[in-house]
Amino acid sequence: MKNEFMESTKSVTLTRGQKITAGVAGFIIGGIVLFPIGFLIGPPLFYFLYKYSIQRKRNLKQWSKRNGWSMSEEDQADSILESFKSGLRSSHLWPGFHSYTGSIFHRGDGDARVVLCSIENHSDDAKTGNDYLVAHHPSKCPDITIISARHSSLVSKIPWPSDRHKVEFESEEFNKNWVVMSTNPRSAYDYVDQSTIECLSQTDMNCAIEFTGDIVVIRYDDMGFSSTESLEKSVRWFEGFTKAVPDDLLPAMNLLQKP
Repeated sequence: MKNEFMESTKSVTLTRGQKITAGVAGFIIGGIVLFPIGFLIGPPLFYFLYKYSIQRKRNLKQWSKRNGWSMSEEDQADSILESFKSGLRSSHLWPGFHSYTGSIFHRGDGDARVVLCSIENHSDDAKTGNDYLVAHHPSKCPDITIISARHSSLVSKIPWPSDRHKVEFESEEFNKNWVVMSTNPRSAYDYVDQSTIECLSQTDMNCAIEFTGDIVVIRYDDMGFSSTESLEKSVRWFEGFTKAVPDDLLPAMNLLQKP
């Protein structure tokens, strides 16, 4: 009986060549079965995605026009950011002038210009990205970086120069939720005042803020100014931030109405 079972087992054992043949046959049969399904679903799905993309861009253009912003294609990013380049080169948050994705949103000219853009980051075979807001500020403050604790990995990843020191505040809750670095800790207390601390303590926005040179860089956690909701949320947050910080750090801005 045992021998019969062994013999039957041998009879169904496939050789390597037979396995390859069976695999190819299965692939072909699967393709034959799935092709009609793909043929039926593919064109309507492509048309839906195309229409969705067109409508999304139309919505973003309407939002920009309604709120006094301009919307440009990503290949114009370098020229739009020209007045910021000196400050951005010294930024520890800015990933570089490359890999822009999606449209660029901008408002104002010269020192009054504010720019929103998304940038892809490629590292360790992974593609991630973040949204950025860049604006000029009139202050002569020392370099200050304020990072949400939810961005804690960012603190360890950045190669901080030796002249950048951690700043501690009286509020233990604030120190737990935000990391502040500055080239002049004593002076940083004058700019990160109680109103600024209260604003940041109440926010649910996951971001990092850097004052360097004559610019401020905001790095938002997620990538994709792909909807009017995400765009307006980012702008509204920064607008509120400008009204909370000292005027000599950032002037109060109204960014959701026509100039």
